[in-house]
Amino acid sequence: MSQQRIEVTLAGQKITLATSTEHEPLLRAACVLVDEQIKLAIGGGNRSIERASMMAALKIAGDLIKLQNSESHNRTRVPLQM
Repeated sequence: MSQQRIEVTLAGQKITLATSTEHEPLLRAACVLVDEQIKLAIGGGNRSIERASMMAALKIAGDLIKLQNSESHNRTRVPLQM
């Protein structure tokens, strides 16, 4: 797996990250999601980038936990038989 450097923008700041060619699309998509959530947090009244970043991380983590719980619940449900 070859490593490469990519440049992304989060909260208006350009950041260089290392990734493999294979993982680049996922990393770029994650950066877009994080950037969107930071912008929403800033728009919601968080004035500091640090606080907005933490709020974005908590929102994304909460969404992931809900999804995991939903998938776990769906796997354990017994289908109705008619």
